[in-house]
Amino acid sequence: MKSFVTLLFCLLSIFIHGQDTVLKEMSYTDFFDAIETSKDSVFSLSEALIVFNESTDERFKKLDSLNSKRDTIVINKPIKLDYVHFDRKGSLNYLSFNEEVEIINSMALCVEASTFKGDLTFWVNYDENKNPPPTIPKNLDKRFTKYAPYYNFSTTFLFKNNKVVSHVFFENYYKVNDNSQGSIMVLSNVFDYRNLERKFFSTPLICSNLSTFQSNDIYNNYHQIQFSTFPGNFKNNSFHGFGYTMFPFNMKVNDYTTIEGNKFNYFTSIDFTENGFYSWEDLKDKFLYAETDFQIKFFKLDSMDVKKYANKRILEDNIFFTSYVQNLEKLEKNYRSKRDFKSANAVYVAIKDLETDRLKHDYKANRNFDTFFQWQINRFIGMFSDYGTKPSKAIVISMYVILIFALFYFLFPNDWDSNGKNRIMNRYNFFMKYLNVDSGMHEIYQDETRKKMLEYEEFKNYIETSKHTTPKFFKATALPLYRWSILGSKFTSSILKRFDILKGTWKDVPKKHKWWKGLIIIFVFIIAILYDIIIKFLNALMLSINTFSTLGFGEIPIKGLPRYLAIIQGFIGWFMLTIFSVSLISQLLS
Repeated sequence: MKSFVTLLFCLLSIFIHGQDTVLKEMSYTDFFDAIETSKDSVFSLSEALIVFNESTDERFKKLDSLNSKRDTIVINKPIKLDYVHFDRKGSLNYLSFNEEVEIINSMALCVEASTFKGDLTFWVNYDENKNPPPTIPKNLDKRFTKYAPYYNFSTTFLFKNNKVVSHVFFENYYKVNDNSQGSIMVLSNVFDYRNLERKFFSTPLICSNLSTFQSNDIYNNYHQIQFSTFPGNFKNNSFHGFGYTMFPFNMKVNDYTTIEGNKFNYFTSIDFTENGFYSWEDLKDKFLYAETDFQIKFFKLDSMDVKKYANKRILEDNIFFTSYVQNLEKLEKNYRSKRDFKSANAVYVAIKDLETDRLKHDYKANRNFDTFFQWQINRFIGMFSDYGTKPSKAIVISMYVILIFALFYFLFPNDWDSNGKNRIMNRYNFFMKYLNVDSGMHEIYQDETRKKMLEYEEFKNYIETSKHTTPKFFKATALPLYRWSILGSKFTSSILKRFDILKGTWKDVPKKHKWWKGLIIIFVFIIAILYDIIIKFLNALMLSINTFSTLGFGEIPIKGLPRYLAIIQGFIGWFMLTIFSVSLISQLLS
């Protein structure tokens, strides 16, 4: 008997599913007329097709832009749609829903420029392994089958330019052959939760399996925004106010998922995976981890106390710190696998900054040389080369060190600039002699260089007297050397002679010419002084570079205080060059 009943039940099921199913058809205008005329407290509709009628549904034609203003239709009763498909030529636009709206397993729906004051639920739930699809309705033509979930494996719900002030639940659980897919698109909407009551674990916006969540503004007030999975595109969204954006751990991130251009809340929970595309510009400076205890604190404390609590947990709780860092390390690995080394290095620097803060905390808790040294060495490496990720920064800081020490050496005499301390005084003597004696500037120059020129002349005379006792090779090569040696002095003398404007002593210059001649002489004097200063500084810079690079020069060619500064600079240079070498090798290996 039991077997007979079972067989009868199976035959009856086959008979029922084998019948042609016809969905109720109505135009968009008829659909809203039905809502308005319905005497039920909740308007319910199931198994229907909403067809766009060109002659009657102009009001419900898709918007070309937000400038296409239309009268707002106010709906003051709850709406419940189940398995209601919409013609994609039309849209629900400029509507104001004052009560709850629930849309289940309904396709090709476009909602634009509308306001939702009650809760909104859009839910597609189909798993071919659990509940097989219904028989294809006889009147479900190409306008609908292109989007219907059960017939060619795609779903569509476009939610665009709307304003929502209550709870929203979007879920597209459409599973075929163990793959989840769908195309719920949420674009350019405003979700305003500033006036919602702050409740424990309040989550006014929950999204799951969206294909696109883009250019939306979410205004928050101590609420949790939850995405059960990342949409395919998660771009240019802004989370305003103090809130908590949560992407639950171990959720699947598709290969095509792209996350960029978003402005997240300070508190954002993401479990990073290797196959997602994340933008570090979106995520840096955010608190990127959460666990149950933290979430409880979030809903109990004000903004400053929550931040203090989060920072305290990182510094004091080793398990929390380790979990937080391991999550960031997964993000770093993600970037390196995609060869985005800039972002990978930025995440690595963020991790090392956290470690430096932990070391500082450890030092304050246990003050000794070991904890102090570990903290300071981490801090220095971060400042000097961003923990080995930026060798160029090490070069820039090294140049600053070299210049600072060069300034010290500039102020003190050294053996590498033997004329340095007298150079400027000699320049004063030269110009004062020029103003007080009846000789040209070139003559004074020749007088000062006479000793050097006499040495050159002696060299020339010796060559001439030896031309018969030595091979011609020596004369042929020595005379050009002589001419080259005196060329600079002769050239300088000719220039001074050509531009000599005094023609006598300063006291013999007529008063009417003194002002302009004085200006020229002072200008030339300043140029000469600047030249001397530059030469002296270049000598000091050369000494500083040699000391910093630890090339070595035997006895330190400095006396007094700079002698000890040179020793310190040598140690600093050795240390910095070692770190630079390690940083450079690390980047080359990466």
